Amino acid sequence: MLVVTTKKFIVSKNTNFFIYSNSFNIKLDPFNMLKVGTEVSMNNGVREGLTIEEGFTRIAYIPVGNNVLSTSRLDYYWYSINETVATVSDYGTITALSAGTTRIRAVLKNNLSYAGDLTVTVTQATSRPLYEISLTTDDGNLRNLLGSMAQFTDVPKDVLYVNYSRAICIVMQNSLGEDISPVSIIKYFNWASSNSSIATIDEFGVITGVSQGSVIITGEYKFNEYYIGELSIEITVE
Repeated sequence: MLVVTTKKFIVSKNTNFFIYSNSFNIKLDPFNMLKVGTEVSMNNGVREGLTIEEGFTRIAYIPVGNNVLSTSRLDYYWYSINETVATVSDYGTITALSAGTTRIRAVLKNNLSYAGDLTVTVTQATSRPLYEISLTTDDGNLRNLLGSMAQFTDVPKDVLYVNYSRAICIVMQNSLGEDISPVSIIKYFNWASSNSSIATIDEFGVITGVSQGSVIITGEYKFNEYYIGELSIEITVE
């Protein structure tokens, strides 16, 4: 039985996906897109691959010129037939949760006869040496959000005034070798300050100076403990 809700489709686990009159392809982390999942940006996964290691993500795209009425992912209902293996967000981001396979489907909201699907395989997480994520702060080329310290252009980025803020940037590279810091990935890290009486950091990666001293800001990837980043910050008065 297929039940249409305002948000997504609910498909019985005892049946396969229904056949739609207009089908299209879905591609994961295609070569022509700069924004990719962490399976590619952090885990050396291949573009347009159909495997994801536990704890990583891939981003689904609707290719242009592919018998589709819209390439906007928000114009589709996204569904994973086995959400214990992987989930998919309203933006088409697939998060791998446990080893196994699942089918991902996109159905056009304004015309339910248009749909596409693919099968994703999630592989078990592997032990590995710690991978240090490169961190910096207040880099407008990497992230739109800047802390209030960004106005002091002559102050080093590892220095923070009391009662001012800086925004963490995770430095990665896109397919062109350019440094980027995907804003969406900030929330996938657990952020901590070594001394919250000197400086705090919130879930959005915003560091706030509290009192003079030095702290180490640590970010640990929520889904894979082997990916961490550290940044030393000096807090002083203006």
